[in-house]
Amino acid sequence: MPLITAQKGNLGHCVAGAGALETAFALLSLLNQEAPKIRNLVDPLCPLLRFATENTREQMDVIVKNSLVFGGINSSLVLKRYL
Repeated sequence: MPLITAQKGNLGHCVAGAGALETAFALLSLLNQEAPKIRNLVDPLCPLLRFATENTREQMDVIVKNSLVFGGINSSLVLKRYL
């Protein structure tokens, strides 16, 4: 099952810069093979999904990053580890 993480709690509201910062974090996750925890998430409501409640060493080859912005300007980016 895929691991779900989010960086919004660590970055705050950076408006347009948030997507670039999240991409940098995603690339670092691929490089270090470590998923950062979701800040302030203690008890997830959905036990069927796997959330990163702690920094987690994880074998990752692909990361899907979603940016959902005001006004419907949304995008998804798929990053693949170069082997």
